[in-house]
Amino acid sequence: MLLQQTIDPAPAAQLAAQVEQYLNSGGQIEVLPGPTITPLPSRIEPSTRAEPRKKRLSAFEQRYVDAGPQLIDLFSRGLSITLISEKSGFGRTFIYSALRYHGIEPTLPQTNEVVVQLQQLAAKGYTMRYAAQCVGKTLPQAQGLARRNGIKFRAA
Repeated sequence: MLLQQTIDPAPAAQLAAQVEQYLNSGGQIEVLPGPTITPLPSRIEPSTRAEPRKKRLSAFEQRYVDAGPQLIDLFSRGLSITLISEKSGFGRTFIYSALRYHGIEPTLPQTNEVVVQLQQLAAKGYTMRYAAQCVGKTLPQAQGLARRNGIKFRAA
């Protein structure tokens, strides 16, 4: 069973009588404009030829990119890492890392002489430990130079 509210016709008839009396006495009913509903804007479709995003760099990589030209210029002049550090204000570790980031393997100027000396000592049959002492390097430094340059020492 549906329940519907019944509308009492008496108040509606009373209101209609009051409106008619108002209009007969010279009053006018002004019809106001209703609300204007603006249509929604049309959907903006993304362009099909969107440019690819730029690769984002980490903070370290961005510092390497920013400092790279200056460090490469100083290194290409033949300055030592210590002088580059003094002129640029960057630490030695940062300079090595930045140069390696740009594909440059920094080598110290005396390394070539040291490599030649290590090759001569290896050819004479000396041990790695003795050769490191002769060239003024620590054992790990001499081992690294020997490994990078393919120098074989005799076993101790």
